[in-house]
Amino acid sequence: MADSDEEAPASGRSRFDAVHKWSATIAAVAALAFSLYNFTELQRKPEIDLTLPHFMRIGVKGNDVRFFVQPTVSARVRPQATD
Repeated sequence: MADSDEEAPASGRSRFDAVHKWSATIAAVAALAFSLYNFTELQRKPEIDLTLPHFMRIGVKGNDVRFFVQPTVSARVRPQATD
């Protein structure tokens, strides 16, 4: 019986090592796939949407009347560098 008690932890340990290696490999492959997906998404140009405003401004300066239309520009992602 002493021999069978010693073999049980050894086989359990080897099973744990095998599962650990496979789970670590699967996690690494999933992380690589996620990284590649993020890299390809960041390389694309952002989609820019240009819409007219809901209101327009009219201003008077001296004898002139000025008409202002300021469109709204929005992007899906935040720009990294702004000027």
